[in-house]
Amino acid sequence: MFPVQTAFPEEAQKCLPNVMSCSSPLLKYLAFQDLMLLSQYSPSRRQEVFSLSQPGGHPHNWTNISRECLGVLTNLTSRLIAYQEAAASNGRVRLSSSSSETRKSSSSSGTSLINDTVDPSPNLVPTPLTPLPLLLKPGASLKGSWDSGSPFASPAIGRITGALDQNSPWHGSVQSPHVMRRGAKLWTCGPDIQSNGSEVSPVSKSPSPGSSEGQRLLHVWLQSIKEQIKHFLGKRVLFMYLFSKHPEASSQEVFADSQIHIWALEGLSHLVAASFSEDRMGVVQTTLSTILTTLLNLQEAVEKHFKLPHASSKPARPSLSLVDSSYKTLRFAVRSTLKTAIYRITTKFGEHLHAVPVSSEHRKKLQQFLDFKE
Repeated sequence: MFPVQTAFPEEAQKCLPNVMSCSSPLLKYLAFQDLMLLSQYSPSRRQEVFSLSQPGGHPHNWTNISRECLGVLTNLTSRLIAYQEAAASNGRVRLSSSSSETRKSSSSSGTSLINDTVDPSPNLVPTPLTPLPLLLKPGASLKGSWDSGSPFASPAIGRITGALDQNSPWHGSVQSPHVMRRGAKLWTCGPDIQSNGSEVSPVSKSPSPGSSEGQRLLHVWLQSIKEQIKHFLGKRVLFMYLFSKHPEASSQEVFADSQIHIWALEGLSHLVAASFSEDRMGVVQTTLSTILTTLLNLQEAVEKHFKLPHASSKPARPSLSLVDSSYKTLRFAVRSTLKTAIYRITTKFGEHLHAVPVSSEHRKKLQQFLDFKE
């Protein structure tokens, strides 16, 4: 339990308004939980919240506490609005005019993954890829397979192959007397006897200097192919749905830390409701318009969030597993707590809310709460 105020300046950092604005997440959570408890079960501590500072007569306690609660709720509203805008932009598929006909024809034949190109352009001429065996063939030039016109060419590979072609034993004509082509033979008397009876010099068993370079080039080529395929499949809606983050998980992530918002809603609404009879100085009435506007804006953002196509409107049935899955139901708890908080204020103040300066849209919304139509 944190003291609301203190007479000693050295203990001011331990007071509830200062702890609520601290940078430690654990202390901040405990402070909001303490605010929720004192707003419901401690009339004496509520009087300290509504009290004026001496000397000066300023409601510093209420101003700091209400500012922290409203800041937390406004932050949640901004996150929900940003999430809704991102979901709306991702839901629209933007297709270029040059590739629309190609995708229609390929999708009808079931070969969209083969006929579609990553970046269709009339200036690009398809370059035949060099087969993999030819890349490892001793007599073939490795530089030809990494031509600049290839879709898998890169400056790094070009530099590697350039250095390899100059130093490779396969560069130009074969000059080593130890490397000779074996003639075709069906059966012989010995491994070193050709069909015409001439002996063959044994091939050097030492590893070729270009073998390690060839393996490294093969690895780079495979990595380039992997990145090209990943980039290609990333533009397909089906693969994005299967391998990207599920929209339901993204919705749960927005409300992952919403326990502090629930405590802020409960603590703020109970303090406002108790101020109707306990606030003798009228300190709450100065911020009542801002509080109602913040709650109604948050309520509008939450309702829009639950109207998104991927957001479920009802919580899932609790499972019997030992894994904590309470984070999946926090969004439903926020929605119910928010509606209860607004009803708590409207039922306590009643018709007096008509004198509170709010916008016409929010006034209509408040009237629906007053008529119990929400």
